[in-house]
Amino acid sequence: MLSIAADMGEAFDELAGKLVRAGASVFSATELLPSLEQTARTYTRLFMSFSAAFWPVEAYERVKQIVATTSSSTDARRIQRARAALLSHRDWIAADQLRASLRKGWQDLFRDFDVILCPVMPTTALPHDHLPDQDARRIHVD
Repeated sequence: MLSIAADMGEAFDELAGKLVRAGASVFSATELLPSLEQTARTYTRLFMSFSAAFWPVEAYERVKQIVATTSSSTDARRIQRARAALLSHRDWIAADQLRASLRKGWQDLFRDFDVILCPVMPTTALPHDHLPDQDARRIHVD
């Protein structure tokens, strides 16, 4: 399960209590929930591969150069997206099969559950920090 900030958890606990009092059955977790991380990773791979098909040749070639000159052990998100833009047909088919299995997982989940409630972000909106020195800006995360 992904972590969320305490104030987000409190808000969802309050919502769950209201739903229970209104007569709904509420569960805080289920094994049926597909991996949100795997869902996001698969979506990103397929989306980047699809969108790269429409990039200008120069942009695509730049990404190919970045990937070619980056260590295979580098796992930064920017590099993950760049690699995804260059998926081979074989790798795209494998990702699409994974997408199909995730879709089935969601279908199985919704046989037993009507609604999934989750925050769109793990924290509430962050306060704006306009310090001129961007390196001095800090975000508190519990």
